[in-house]
Amino acid sequence: MAENPKLFAALLNGVLRRVFENDQSITPEFLKEQIFAEEDVSVDEISQLSEVSAKVMAQAAYKNWDLSKLETLLKNSPFSEVQQEIFIRFWKLKKPDLHEKILNKCKWNDSLLQFSWRIDVKTKSRKFNSLTEPTAIIELNVGKHDIPSDDPRNNLFRFEMTKDQLSDTLKQIESIENTLASFNNQE
Repeated sequence: MAENPKLFAALLNGVLRRVFENDQSITPEFLKEQIFAEEDVSVDEISQLSEVSAKVMAQAAYKNWDLSKLETLLKNSPFSEVQQEIFIRFWKLKKPDLHEKILNKCKWNDSLLQFSWRIDVKTKSRKFNSLTEPTAIIELNVGKHDIPSDDPRNNLFRFEMTKDQLSDTLKQIESIENTLASFNNQE
C-alpha cells in the first residue's frame, strides 16, 4: 500500500495538516477520496498508515530528532523501504517548520517579535560646540507570536543606551548565554 512515492508524500502532507495545523477536514475518508481514489486501498488501511505516520512525525518533531535518529526508528517500523525514504526526504524539508510550530504552541507569554537598532550621534550646533557621545537607539516589538508584529495589541518599546549601558547589557546577555549552554551540556 502507498508504494507510489507521490501518494505517500501526499499522505504525509495530509497527516502534517491534521496533526500540526489542526485541520480536522483531513480524515481517512478524505485521504482515500483525494489521494488514493484510483488505488485498491481500504479506508482502514489508510487510517492505520496515517496513525502510524502521525505518531512517528509527532514524536520526531516534539523531540527534535535528527535524521539518524529518525532513520533508526523507521527501520523498526511497519513502513516499507520506499516509504522510509520518502519519510526521510519529507522530514528533511519539514523538520524546521514542524519544530517551530511546536515551540509556538508552547508559548503562553509575550515574545520578542522584532529587534532593531541604530546609532545616533549629535553634531555640533550653535548651542553645543562639541560632539556628544553616540547613543544606541533600541526598538523592541514584544507580543504574541500568532498575531502580526504591527498589530496594536503588541507593545513597541523604544529606548536609548549609552556605550557603558550597552556594554553592561551585553555582559548580562553573555552570562545568560553561558548559563543556557551549561544546561545543554548536561543533556
